Amino acid sequence: MGYPLLEENIGRFVCINGTIVEAKGLAGLSLLVPVEDEAVYEVVRVMDGVPLFWEDHQVRLAASIASAGLPYLSPAVMSHETAILLSALGLLEGNVRIVVTETARVLHQRKHFYPPEETYWTGVPIGAMVWSRVQPDRKALRVDYRKAVAEKLAQEGPAGRYFETLLVSGDGRVTEGGRTNAFFVDRAAGVVRTAPDVDVLL
Repeated sequence: MGYPLLEENIGRFVCINGTIVEAKGLAGLSLLVPVEDEAVYEVVRVMDGVPLFWEDHQVRLAASIASAGLPYLSPAVMSHETAILLSALGLLEGNVRIVVTETARVLHQRKHFYPPEETYWTGVPIGAMVWSRVQPDRKALRVDYRKAVAEKLAQEGPAGRYFETLLVSGDGRVTEGGRTNAFFVDRAAGVVRTAPDVDVLL
């Protein structure tokens, strides 16, 4: 099942293989056509014009690229292309999505939503769904996964529409969130518990 390389874009410009183009120009619009290529990606939050946890994102993208057998992408190239996109957009706050395939590198500003501060204290409604990542070490574009998560998040729970869904393995273990990491505070033991590394996207 195909997917577009440009998804929920809200920026005027996109970066394709190091070249800045108009998102509504021919090159930009071509990215809306679904492709079947193997693709991995990262989404990076930008605050005050600075990509957060940049080195960590570079390491994870490099691991995804290697796992998928895609061409090597140097950290210098990734940094340069991200910088020129941020400059072209004048982006100070938002999300940048980086997609890598065998023949293309696409960077664009993606639609985002950050929870209001009060939700950190009141909590949010969450659901659960049985799902295990096929290759947890690879942040790959998976249409079936996105569809399953979207369908769950469209549902109403006892406390309202779900904000997030927890992924539960076939044997009933919570591994991670559909769009987030999950951890639990074990107050009795005084520790934070997470799923094993091999089960989740790190």
